[in-house]
Amino acid sequence: MLKNVPIPVHPDLAFPYGASAVTEITPVYGFGEGGRGEQQVDEATGLPVYEVTVLDNDPDIKGPAKAVKVKILSALQPIMPPELPNLPIKLHPLEFEGLTAKPYMQEFMKGKFRIAWSLSARGVRAPSAPAAAASSNGSLAKGKETPVTTA
Repeated sequence: MLKNVPIPVHPDLAFPYGASAVTEITPVYGFGEGGRGEQQVDEATGLPVYEVTVLDNDPDIKGPAKAVKVKILSALQPIMPPELPNLPIKLHPLEFEGLTAKPYMQEFMKGKFRIAWSLSARGVRAPSAPAAAASSNGSLAKGKETPVTTA
């Protein structure tokens, strides 16, 4: 049985319309011995943990589910791909390398739980293809399935 094991996920499945970073990639800090803030290290890989908040470019996703935090496990701080020019906000289209998802239980109302997903990646890069999983009529491209919703 899978127990606390990250599940490999193709970036097109998690973000079929692409994703755009809206924050910088920053180290994730925890509290080590003596209460000092130290950068978190992933237990399974021993790699330092970084984090970025991205917007899911799927036009059908609304509200809080549109923004997703993704942890990046990397020996060096990842470099953000270039931003889109001439926009009122900074958007950096990106694609995740080595993306994985881990399910966990999240309480969303007192006594009510749902499955949520923790996303991690091994790196980021500029998208290799235009982030348009939609065909000209707005439906998902042939062969693509409905993405897993992250909470």
